[in-house]
Amino acid sequence: DIAKIKEQTSLEQLDLSNATVEEATLPDEAFAGLNELLYFVSPTNLTSAGARLFDGCNSLGGIDWRSSCDVPTDILGGKEYANLILFVDAETQASKTICKNIVVGGTIDNITLVDADERAGFYAPRSFDVTGTMSYTRSFTQPTLLTGECQGWEAICLPFYPTSFTHATQGACTPFANWSESTTTKPFWLCNFDYSGFNQTWYMAANSPKIISMPNNDQYADEYILGGEMTFSTTSAVIDRTELSYVENNGYRFVCNFTNKPADESRSVINSYEEYNGYKMGSVFVPGLRGAKAFEPYFEDATVEAGFAPSRAPMVGVDNPSTGIEQIPARLTDNDVYCENGIIYINSNCKRDVKIYNAAGQMVRKVELNAGVNQITGLAKGVYIVNRVKIINR
Repeated sequence: DIAKIKEQTSLEQLDLSNATVEEATLPDEAFAGLNELLYFVSPTNLTSAGARLFDGCNSLGGIDWRSSCDVPTDILGGKEYANLILFVDAETQASKTICKNIVVGGTIDNITLVDADERAGFYAPRSFDVTGTMSYTRSFTQPTLLTGECQGWEAICLPFYPTSFTHATQGACTPFANWSESTTTKPFWLCNFDYSGFNQTWYMAANSPKIISMPNNDQYADEYILGGEMTFSTTSAVIDRTELSYVENNGYRFVCNFTNKPADESRSVINSYEEYNGYKMGSVFVPGLRGAKAFEPYFEDATVEAGFAPSRAPMVGVDNPSTGIEQIPARLTDNDVYCENGIIYINSNCKRDVKIYNAAGQMVRKVELNAGVNQITGLAKGVYIVNRVKIINR
């Protein structure tokens, strides 16, 4: 009964794979307006389908078309869906749709997931193979602090397990829990939620809620600042059926989310990019503060029993698990001088001369500096004075 289904305005999942449809066709706008619908699996006996089947289904993230007939050209009402994934058995079935991500016979070459203000949902009703790359890109611009105060966190969950993290200009990155100063990768913070709160982790499992923060303070050395675009990706992977999983501890439930949701007191989102009642930006989850974006998990009350109306979500503060911050090299300022392995390094903002004196106050060398970091070699072991700074060359 298609009309009865359409009355279910809070419907999130619709699987008609075992249903028989009268006259083997779906009427125009059969499921239009089901705004909470996440995915749809078609009947197998269809011989045709009408227009605009999902017009206004703005949360829709996946369609599994199991019939042999073609997918209607305007199945989505002519609107583009940023991340929606469409499953078909033959490529020709979807040749006239505007769907961007099309899985043919269980396989797709590449998928690029993006942030979008509207119709950003993703939901895979079944597993599939990616022969190329699956990726997601987000821009991180919140500043972080050096004072130990909590700031700059965001919430994230992805439908795949990223095996690489790449910054647009700084290159390969890795979570602090898996980073050492001997590597060429740049570190960022990534945390799980468990019984003791937020704690650092070194990997992002698929369908698992996390919080994340990128070092972004002008006192860090330039190459360690990760403000800007970060891409999370994997290659040649099997992507499991999407699961809206959650982590539950201490009466709180941290829930995965793959579609844009409106503001609601039953959901707490992190205060990214805005302070809240004395809390610095990116430091606390607040009920009803704003809507939750696709790929942004949220908190809800885990103590409400099944069948009861949702309660107001809890306010959850982020402890400051940003250990490792002291390992990020500070930005060099003009006239900074230091010595390592018998080499004296002098930073200068312009081309100029500098004099080097020994401990007795005698000039031992005059050096012409270029803008940037200059290396001075060939000095004997001892104590030197450069720009009024005492340097020990061991």
